[in-house]
Amino acid sequence: MKPYLMRSHDMLGEPKTGDRLLEVIDSDIKYIRQTFGVLIIAWCTDNGPDGKKARRLLHERWIWMIVLVCWAHQINLIVGDFLKLNGDIMVIVQQALDIVNWFNGHGEPLEWLRREQILTYGGSFWALFSPVATRWLSHFLTFSRLLKVKSAMKSCYARYEEKLVQAVGPKVHLRTRAQNVLQPIGDPIFWDKLQT
Repeated sequence: MKPYLMRSHDMLGEPKTGDRLLEVIDSDIKYIRQTFGVLIIAWCTDNGPDGKKARRLLHERWIWMIVLVCWAHQINLIVGDFLKLNGDIMVIVQQALDIVNWFNGHGEPLEWLRREQILTYGGSFWALFSPVATRWLSHFLTFSRLLKVKSAMKSCYARYEEKLVQAVGPKVHLRTRAQNVLQPIGDPIFWDKLQT
C-alpha cells in the first residue's frame, strides 16, 4: 500500500502555522480512518516551524502515536549542504545535467545516441531523464542512467563529434555552447568523478 500524502492544498492561501497544520493532519487522519478503515500509528512532517509545532501538538494529543521528522527531507538538505561545500562535485553535477538536457533537447543527436546504444548493448537502449527536485533519489537515478549508457555515449561522441556540434545550427554561440557541454563526454576524468 502506498503511503498517504497529506492534502497540502488544504493550506493554500493560509498562513503556515503549527495549529493550522495540526487541523489539516487531524482532518486527514479522520478521512483515512473513515475512508480506508486504517488506524494511523505514525506521522511525519518536514522540520519547518509549522511542522515542529504540529508534531509536538500531535504527540500531546495522541501520546501513543509515533511522530517523526521526515528524514528523507533531512537527508536531502544535508546532501544539498555538502554539494555547496564541494565546488568540484557541483561542477561535475552541472556538467552531467547539461549533457542529459542537451541530448534530450536535440532530436537528431538523441537518435544517434539511441542507435549507438543498440549497437553497444545488443539491441537495448535507455532514455536519459532529468531529475525532479521533489523526488529525493532522482539526481542519483539520473546520474546512474548516464553512467549506464557511458560506453554508448562515448562512442557516439567519438563517431559524431563534429555532427553533434553542427546539429544545433549555424549560429556560432550555439555551436560553442554545444562544444562546451559535450566536451566532458570525451574526458575520462569526468566519468571517474561522476562515478564517485
